[in-house]
Amino acid sequence: MVAEQSILGRLIDFLSSQPTDQEIIAIKATEEEEERVDHLAAQKNEGVISKAEDEELYNSLLAEYIMGIAKANAYGRLKRAEN
Repeated sequence: MVAEQSILGRLIDFLSSQPTDQEIIAIKATEEEEERVDHLAAQKNEGVISKAEDEELYNSLLAEYIMGIAKANAYGRLKRAEN
């Protein structure tokens, strides 16, 4: 099962919409996306992941990493604006 739109694709769409810092901080993976990543990670740990699924997992983890950076930057901008 491959998600209709990848997590990375959804993140790119979101970030290209020029969200506010509050919107960046609030975004998170859907329950379905989290379940999919958990499933793929379990398959990888068991050594039964396909090449396409491994790429999907990599892109999902990349999206998580990028979102972490975006959220940290948004928090920083909000904190500086408070001062």
